[in-house]
Amino acid sequence: MEVFSTRELVFIIYLTILAFWVIAKKSIRDSLFDLIKFALPPKLLVPFTILIFYSSIIIYILHCLSLWDLAYIKDIILWILFSGVPVCFNSINSSVEDHYFKHMITDNITFAVLAEFFIATFPFNFLIELILQPVFIALISIQIRSKYREEYRAVTNYFLSIFSLIIIGHIIIQVFKEYTQFNFIQTAITLALPLILSILYLPFAYFLALYSKYEILFLRMKSKLAHNKLTFAHIYKVILACKFSYTKICRFTKESVKEMYVSMPETNFDLIISRFKQSK
Repeated sequence: MEVFSTRELVFIIYLTILAFWVIAKKSIRDSLFDLIKFALPPKLLVPFTILIFYSSIIIYILHCLSLWDLAYIKDIILWILFSGVPVCFNSINSSVEDHYFKHMITDNITFAVLAEFFIATFPFNFLIELILQPVFIALISIQIRSKYREEYRAVTNYFLSIFSLIIIGHIIIQVFKEYTQFNFIQTAITLALPLILSILYLPFAYFLALYSKYEILFLRMKSKLAHNKLTFAHIYKVILACKFSYTKICRFTKESVKEMYVSMPETNFDLIISRFKQSK
């Protein structure tokens, strides 16, 4: 089983060329560094470091399995970079709801995932990939811009449809030509990896979401209580009431924090906690 397909090799080549071009242009290089600094403030470095450590543990565990193949490292690293990291950091978004964690699993068993797998499994030869990838990126760029230019939309969609049909036709031909040489065990593992990784990442993403929600909750409580100050006793009582329930933390933030006020007696705070526990 090859580690990199021709499609991935071509992508790496173009990415390397782009990287050298960015490094060569001082203005773009400086802007890129500023963007990285803005995107990764010190506050995010701790969860990001923990994420890398967690990912290393997952890779090591999977490496110990008897069905392991070197090519899976590439699939895992790509999933971590383009799915795992966004999934985990999106989980700390203030607008994230309960169903987000369920969708982490269900999104990996959709038809789109199956289609992506077959597209990645049956690339064209090196020369064709070298030509097609810039064409595809150009078409996608034009399609994005055509949202603001109605006259270009129909033409762009037409060419994208032809492009999609070429890829689908190529996949069908390759499936019929190579089905006797097809390694169904490795294919099944590769196809199942996104689902397995999503399940393994779910606890970490959920932990980040809990941490983020508790942080927002305690900041709001601090602003409400003001002179009373937020004590360890307050934090302990809230955690005891909400525990590890994402829904309860959200509900407490929305319904109970507004009942708090400056110089509020401890008995009134306990009453808020008691009412919350009794409510559904």
